[in-house]
Amino acid sequence: MLKPSPLLRDLHGDSFASLSQRTQHDFAIALAETSSIGIEKAQEKASQLYARILPEGQYTSGHKFWDIVDPSNGKSIGQVWLKITPDGASAFLYDLFIAPPFRHQGFGRVTMTAIESFASERGCSSIELHVFPENTAARRLYHGLGYNDTNSPNVLRKFFLPCPTLLP
Repeated sequence: MLKPSPLLRDLHGDSFASLSQRTQHDFAIALAETSSIGIEKAQEKASQLYARILPEGQYTSGHKFWDIVDPSNGKSIGQVWLKITPDGASAFLYDLFIAPPFRHQGFGRVTMTAIESFASERGCSSIELHVFPENTAARRLYHGLGYNDTNSPNVLRKFFLPCPTLLP
């Protein structure tokens, strides 16, 4: 039986606070595990980085936040954080989170397709993302979707043509 395709819904209020706390926490844990700094220093670095990347929180220009919604019941099954570069040529996927009960069911793949369509429709010709080597399921998903390793450690990129309807 096919799973319904998830929908992307603008993220607001408590959902943004949840994404903010989760992404900072997850980044601090990963940083502490992959470097020689302790968890307290990693948490401090994560907080500083987050403040620099999102000086206006969810209203920071160029950033887009969504809940991933199961259309069969309207409930959130995950979240997305995407940034379109100021020149509109590319995007960076800061976060794709699928709640554990919904993983390995195709929701990540369908959500990535929706993210790519969104970026393409805005004129982007590539998306980059960061994924730690130990996140093998995510790496398998991204490689399967055509993302390739770059010269930057743990950064993957996919090139595509911008939506032809937007080209001059």
